[in-house]
Amino acid sequence: MRIQWRQELTTGNSEVDQQHHEMFDTIEQLICACKERKAKGEILPLLSYLKRYVRNHFSCEESYQSEHGVPHQREHQEEHRSFIRQLERLESDYSREGASLPVVTNSLMLTYEWLTGHIMKSDLEMARVAHGSQRADSVQTAH
Repeated sequence: MRIQWRQELTTGNSEVDQQHHEMFDTIEQLICACKERKAKGEILPLLSYLKRYVRNHFSCEESYQSEHGVPHQREHQEEHRSFIRQLERLESDYSREGASLPVVTNSLMLTYEWLTGHIMKSDLEMARVAHGSQRADSVQTAH
């Protein structure tokens, strides 16, 4: 499984989009390290970095939502908090078990589901609202 940025994930906010690119790159590194069953000394720093990075990204994204009056902000924020809690659990699991098959599988599933679920659904909806219906149509037809 290769995680790559695709044009249809563009929100139209250059800061958010750049941060999404960085998240994709970090998650791709994490997936490669997991698949290669690297030592927890290599995986734990990636998880720690990702956790710190998404906290900063989520703060930026939530400010963007407030500035543009995006509805359902609480639900979006809860998705962010849930992802951070899941990353914390993974970090704890790696600390205890290393790159065991269940931990690696959970890492892959979590990151894939996050990218395909949250970004493609919630973040693009945020962009549609923030940019109006014209932007929503261009995001839809960019596929």
